[in-house]
Amino acid sequence: MACWRFLSKWGPRSGSACLYMLLILRVLTGTKPSPPERPDWTNEPSMQWIRENFWWILLVLVMFMAVQLPVSAVAKWRLRKAYGGGAIRGVLNAFQKRLSKRMEFPHTFRITLFRAHKCRWLKKYARSGYVTIQSRTKFRINRNKEHKNEGIAGRTWYTNTVIIRNQLPDVSGAVVAEQDIIDYAAATFYDPKKVRKRCPRSRSLAGFPVLVHGEPWGVLVFDAESSEAIEDSFGKKSLVRYLLGTISLALEACRDETMA
Repeated sequence: MACWRFLSKWGPRSGSACLYMLLILRVLTGTKPSPPERPDWTNEPSMQWIRENFWWILLVLVMFMAVQLPVSAVAKWRLRKAYGGGAIRGVLNAFQKRLSKRMEFPHTFRITLFRAHKCRWLKKYARSGYVTIQSRTKFRINRNKEHKNEGIAGRTWYTNTVIIRNQLPDVSGAVVAEQDIIDYAAATFYDPKKVRKRCPRSRSLAGFPVLVHGEPWGVLVFDAESSEAIEDSFGKKSLVRYLLGTISLALEACRDETMA
């Protein structure tokens, strides 16, 4: 991990430092010779080699910097994954276990943290459990048009308010009534065509906005297959509020760690 932290912080800087040193040497080696009483170090073989191969050395340094930029980006991604996603998933698993004690089928209860990307998508950042953590669930978001924000997650991100839906119709079966699909899509702010295609199994949902340093960062979504698992007063529970505060603090610490 120390290696990734070094690359993320000093990778681009090392290339810039080499480039600046080369330019300084170019200026120094191009100056007039020193007075006779002083040694003329600009005529040393090494300096002559630098003058003769200056443009080749510059090209190599530019290519080195071009490689360092993606390496630094990968290093920062690895740090976020180590300090952020993995740690957050442990927090989600712990709270899922606490919240699922009162449910009839605990294994059908999930907690998913979505992160906003360029105000276009909400992409999965971390998820509780071990079954669907590899899925690439994402929702389209739009800063200017409310109706273009998909799902409970997208609408929660746009309105920056808590949204809870329960008693949703069952649309996961092989044969589903068209009216149930329409009702499910309307209640969850989703396209009926996507509901018909994906056959979601969640029958109760809750979306909570997540703030980092006081700014919108993403959305925390609870979902369960039971239609009565998430009641209307779910957002007022102290345990849920404590979870939101813990996640915000963890994300702030993750951002500070990767920027240090």
